[in-house]
Amino acid sequence: MNGNDVKVSKKVRGLGKNSVEYYFVDLQDDGTIKNWVKENPENRVIDKGCAHIKNLANKMRRYGFVREKAMVVDSKYVIKAGHHRFHACQRLEQDENKGNYKGAWIVIDDNFNLQESTEIDDTVQKWGTMHWIVYHARQGNGEYKKIVDFIETSGLGIKAGMSLLLGSSSQSSGDEFIDLREGRFKVKDWNMANKRLEYIKSLGQYLDNPKEWKSVHLVTAIQKCFKVEGFDPDVLLHKISKQTRKFRVQRRRKDMLEVLQDIYNYMRKEGSRINLT
Repeated sequence: MNGNDVKVSKKVRGLGKNSVEYYFVDLQDDGTIKNWVKENPENRVIDKGCAHIKNLANKMRRYGFVREKAMVVDSKYVIKAGHHRFHACQRLEQDENKGNYKGAWIVIDDNFNLQESTEIDDTVQKWGTMHWIVYHARQGNGEYKKIVDFIETSGLGIKAGMSLLLGSSSQSSGDEFIDLREGRFKVKDWNMANKRLEYIKSLGQYLDNPKEWKSVHLVTAIQKCFKVEGFDPDVLLHKISKQTRKFRVQRRRKDMLEVLQDIYNYMRKEGSRINLT
């Protein structure tokens, strides 16, 4: 049975309450939860293997699905709240050891406010930068769609990607994160971000593992270099091409900057050396 045309089976117990209806989807008689409800495309991206989902599944295995924690869906059975619970149910349904998990409670409520739920969820399960970016992109925000495309196309992680888009050596400041979360964030200079992306990519040819150019420590270190007075990116690129044995990605940005500084200042007179750290 599919959530598009759900007909409540005899084993699904309804507890009617005004305009809100509660149902228990029995795993044995009604099938898996995926046959009843659908994921909401407007929800943030969820890592199905994250610790939070594993923890929820373990608790459901021990105590069953608690009715007070029912998933909220609309009349079309699209999830409004409870995506982590949904994936925890799926995890258990694929596990031979289901313990006390017998099925899931759902609440049908067309009046459920998604924005309010989002704010509440943020206080319970903290949303990260990429969650908010994807959320606003799915709401139709063109700037955020471009950000998602930039990060996905480049293959960068969120910290490295946002460093390039911010034109800084950090992910974001408090005020910038608030703007990003509220849907007001604007990239200051797309042209600069794309040029620096190509520049950092070009450094990869001199690494033993070319894919390491995506390292957040290398990306943020280069961003710091651009802010240093007198820094010439062409000089650094040329020096790296001549000193590839020294060019290694480090585990900390501070160490990465020291490597770049050593390469940059090699054979330069004392008065022309620059401090990148």
